[in-house]
Amino acid sequence: MNIRFVTSDDAEAFSALRRDVTRENPVAMGLSYDEELTRTLEDFKAQLSFTHPNAMFGSFVEGKLAATAAVGLTSRSPSSCHKMLMWGVLTSPAFRRRGLGRKLVESAIQHAFGNGIHRVNLQVYVPNEPAAYSGEADHPFWPMVITA
Repeated sequence: MNIRFVTSDDAEAFSALRRDVTRENPVAMGLSYDEELTRTLEDFKAQLSFTHPNAMFGSFVEGKLAATAAVGLTSRSPSSCHKMLMWGVLTSPAFRRRGLGRKLVESAIQHAFGNGIHRVNLQVYVPNEPAAYSGEADHPFWPMVITA
């Protein structure tokens, strides 16, 4: 497993991951599988063109993008520049239950805190059983606020 930044050069791999996840659980993605198929490679390149400190991390297994987690500023206004929103936490069904998502979430949070962010908000859209439970507890962890 290799964890690194996901960039616009990874647009094709990110598109494949989103389609893989959407095929199984469209509610969690906000788009149906058919809607996901209408998105162009340029759409994905634009989505992955981040300005610092916004970032997406990806876990690559045998060269394939298996999971992602991203953080983005909620606003550039002075009253909000201390917080980020976590989004794009996806794991391919073929790579679940291996801890990839957890490692990526930790990487994204470390990146945020390392860039002066003091608060990371995570929201989970339900129904989304794989994401709504931590796997170690019997309670949903959404919405979750992580502070430095």
